[in-house]
Parts: sequence; C-alpha cells; structure tokens
Amino acid sequence: EAEPGPECEEQGDRQGQEAHGQGGGGDEVAEEGGGQTDEGAAAGREGHQVGGQHSLARSHSLSHSLSHTVSVAHTRSRSQSLSHGLCRTHALSRSQSDTRSLAHTLSLAHSLSHAVSVAHTLSLSLSRSLTHSLCVCVCLFPREKDAELNQKRPQYIKAKENTAHKIKKVEAAKKSMQNAQKQYQKRHGDMGELENEMVSVEKARQEFEERMEEESQSQGRDLQLEENQVKKYHRLKEEASKRAATLAQEL
Repeated sequence: EAEPGPECEEQGDRQGQEAHGQGGGGDEVAEEGGGQTDEGAAAGREGHQVGGQHSLARSHSLSHSLSHTVSVAHTRSRSQSLSHGLCRTHALSRSQSDTRSLAHTLSLAHSLSHAVSVAHTLSLSLSRSLTHSLCVCVCLFPREKDAELNQKRPQYIKAKENTAHKIKKVEAAKKSMQNAQKQYQKRHGDMGELENEMVSVEKARQEFEERMEEESQSQGRDLQLEENQVKKYHRLKEEASKRAATLAQEL
C-alpha cells in the first residue's frame, strides 16, 4: 500500500490541534467555575463533547485522506501496470515486425545468393565456350587462310601482271591521244591558214579578172590569158585541193 502524502498529514494535524484546543478551553471553563454552579459543569461537559467530536472528525479526516491516498496509489499502480503492459505490447509488436522484416530480408538474401550462383555458373559456361571457340579459331583459321592463299596465289600473280600490262597500254594510249590532239590542233591550224589563203587567192583572182575586164573594155578588146598563166592557175588549184583532202582525211 502507498503511504499517505505529506499534505494529508499536515491537514489532519491542524484539525487535531484545533479540537484539542477547544477541549482544553472547556477544561479551563470547568475549573474556573469550580463547581459553583451547574452551568459551569454543563459547560465543561459540553467542552469535553466538543473535543471528542473534533477528535472524531480528525480520525474521519485521517481515514478519508488515507483512503484517498490508497486510491491514488492504486490508480497510479494500475496506470503504471497499464503503461508497462502497453510498453510490452508495443515492444512485442515491434519485435514481431522486426522478425517479419528480418525473415523478408533473409528470404531476399537467399534469392539473391541463388541468382548470383546461377549467374556465376552461366558466366563460367560462357567463358569456357568462348575459350574453346577462340582456340579453334586461332588454331584452324590461319591454316585455312594460308591454304586458300596458296591456292589463289597464281591467279593473283597473273591478275597483277595483266593489270600492269593494261596500265601500260592505257598510258601509251593516253600519250598517243595527246599526240593526236596536238597534231589535230596543228593540222586544224594549217587548214585554217590554207582556207584563208584560198579565200585571199580567190579574191585576188576575182579582182584581177575584174580589173582586166575593165581594161579590155576600155581598150575595146577581150582579155585573153596566156597559156603559161592558165597552167599555173590550174596547178595551184589542184595542189590546194589535194592538201585540203589530205588534211580532211587526217582529221
């Protein structure tokens, strides 16, 4: 049980002192009367009764304070028990939650470890297969390529020789074409000069004929060319025609 509080004890002491003082006052009144009158005796008895009543009130107050203290202590005890139970319940729920979280974490870790082991196994198998493939390629590929090159080497040499011959022919053809272009330009220039000469000769002939015709008309006789002049004219005309035909064939 809980002990009464200090406030309740002080209140009970004050009430008891007041009742004792009142009872003492009754004793003093009885002594002063000295039994002279009945009123004094009655007053003394009344004082004793009042003192007894105050003592009874004090005892009731003490019992009330004690019961109040007990109820408060009981209430505190119950509240403490309840809070302790709540704490235990909360701790239990937290422990259960932690247990579930731990179980989930363990299951996740187990699944991850299984996945890691599977991936490790797959990586080992892939590395082995790649190593085997590389070994096969390194060992067999060069041999196959060497054999293929040896088979195709004569064809390659022949094709290289043909290519070199064709390149030489192309270069010679380019040189011939350049020479032909130069000759064409030269002959074209010669033809232009001959054509200009022919035009000038024809123009001179026409002028000469016109001048001779005018002279003959002024003298009253026809122009008659000498025989050597006619031959020379025909010879020059034939030479010009031959050179023009030759240049045309060359072009």
